[in-house]
Amino acid sequence: MSGGPEGRDPVRHRKILIIDDEPDITEEMVELLSDHGLHATVVNNAEEGRQTALLDSEISVVITDVRMPGLDGYGLIRQMKHELVRKGRSPQFIVVTGHAGMEEEMEARRLGVFAFIPKPVQPRDLLRVTRAALEQNKSR
Repeated sequence: MSGGPEGRDPVRHRKILIIDDEPDITEEMVELLSDHGLHATVVNNAEEGRQTALLDSEISVVITDVRMPGLDGYGLIRQMKHELVRKGRSPQFIVVTGHAGMEEEMEARRLGVFAFIPKPVQPRDLLRVTRAALEQNKSR
């Protein structure tokens, strides 16, 4: 993949925000992404995720769990889309959930998420989908 005049891969320099209240899962995701040269930041609740995304304009992909204490992942996506669009930003959203039923997947589609991944997350699926989301968003 060409990386521009400096020879850098622009996808590798975009940020990923992971919002999940399960530290074991987030640790595995960060390690996998980091092993492939991708930078991820982790927060463990929706409000902290919302604030982080609002403050860091380099976040291109948001990976969020659905069921978390307080605001759930779908409510978070609704709020973030509304707030970030006003700032001229539109990160890609990836939903990961241990409660992957037809209803949950339909809600994700209604919200226009980039991908819906059931838990346990398969490493190759997470990596493939995250890289695709970064590619999709690199021109934004």
